[in-house]
Amino acid sequence: MTRRAHATLIDDIEAELQDSANAVYSATELAVFLLDALRDLSNYVPIIVRETLTTTASKDLSIADFLDILWIEELEYEIGQDPREFINWDEHYTGVISMDIDSTPAAGESVYLYCAKPHKIPTIADIDGLVDLVAGYAAGLKTIHVDGLTTAGTIE
Repeated sequence: MTRRAHATLIDDIEAELQDSANAVYSATELAVFLLDALRDLSNYVPIIVRETLTTTASKDLSIADFLDILWIEELEYEIGQDPREFINWDEHYTGVISMDIDSTPAAGESVYLYCAKPHKIPTIADIDGLVDLVAGYAAGLKTIHVDGLTTAGTIE
């Protein structure tokens, strides 16, 4: 299945509704309906992602930096075990969870947080830009300098 841009999906919905002229629904209204539908879908079939947390010599872990978490699926500590070890946790208040373990971990240990996140459709149409070096780049380079990228929209 190919990815489709936000504007293309709105156009497809307008065509399906036989309302390409936006006589009944504006493109803005359809975008709101699409966002609502994605939220509903995410409650039943979310995207499960793995985030890496680092311990701070405490059983408490901050999840405040992770946006759009619908719920926590699993917490893995200590990582790299075979079989993997999933542990229980308590969510005390927004942004902090506590690992339900007997001993306090040392600072700097990794913990995997498996969490459900919603589906998203990027609203940016493209990321066309201008390559800075007119003469071109040599084969094997790992980076290039690009100017003139669009400033509209957000890549998520």
